[in-house]
Amino acid sequence: MNEPKAFCNYNQLLAKMQERGMELGERDAALNALKRIGYYRLSGYSYPYRAVRLSEGDDRTTLLDEFVEGTTLQEILSLYRFDERLRAVLLEGLQIVETALGAFVAHALGKRDPLAHLDASHLNSTACNRPGRSPGFTAYEDWLRRYADLTPKSDREEYVKHHEQNYGGQIPIWAAVQFLDFGSLTWLFDFLRIDERNSVASQMGLKKKAPDLLHSWLLAVGALRNHCAHGNRVWNRTVYRPPGRISPDSVGEQLHHLHRLEEGKLNRLYPLAALIAYMVITVSPSSEWPMTFKTQIKKLEKQTRFRPEHAMGFPEGWENESLWNRG
Repeated sequence: MNEPKAFCNYNQLLAKMQERGMELGERDAALNALKRIGYYRLSGYSYPYRAVRLSEGDDRTTLLDEFVEGTTLQEILSLYRFDERLRAVLLEGLQIVETALGAFVAHALGKRDPLAHLDASHLNSTACNRPGRSPGFTAYEDWLRRYADLTPKSDREEYVKHHEQNYGGQIPIWAAVQFLDFGSLTWLFDFLRIDERNSVASQMGLKKKAPDLLHSWLLAVGALRNHCAHGNRVWNRTVYRPPGRISPDSVGEQLHHLHRLEEGKLNRLYPLAALIAYMVITVSPSSEWPMTFKTQIKKLEKQTRFRPEHAMGFPEGWENESLWNRG
């Protein structure tokens, strides 16, 4: 077994950055940034600044440890701060989507039975009986275990106390969606009966009874939400669950331009941001979120040497699409 990489203290890390050609600026400020953010996290933002060498006799390139001449720590920190704000903006949009999804699922199940989420007979048996992630458990049994973990204790939430004192402690679905996380809501949506899934999908802006498409969207933006919530880099990241190419027949015209998106951009940020914007304006037509997101993205060119078309899969002229412009 190979030995782990050797530990370097802060001064050694600063020296390494400087030796590779990075201009650090004022040393105390550089040291403070390194302590606050960490070398490994910053390296994700400095990676594109590394020099490349073209191999003789072919078109292959080799990424070098040295940075491109003129690379400064200040520009890398600007990129880090841009991404930090981008994650916050994305979470704002995802919160709107999550709240609406919970409300739609709760209404669909609640009118069947207030405790329909706790009784598989009210759900789609095929989806519930799929193999779960845990050996020997069905998908629904796995979900129930997650539900039990997420259920607040009576001494923490007043509405839980209320249901314990007055209704035997069973929490109806319209209250339960208040504490379910995005992943659990997505899972529960997949357990709905087909007519209920179609209803929720329609309310989220999908046409022609496309609940499976909505499920794929929710998985994709849910993975993005996890990155944002844990402070992981979003800029220049390959998407973990790309939603795939979208047929214009399944969505409104605001998303039709995604059908023309280049293949190499389908697993980048733009398609997911477009899906979030589309669901946001569907469930909350007066929301300013698409404009807020657009404003944040436009700051990339002002603060760094990168453009969203190069780093995040944005198509040329994206800012002119109706999705990002009200009226």
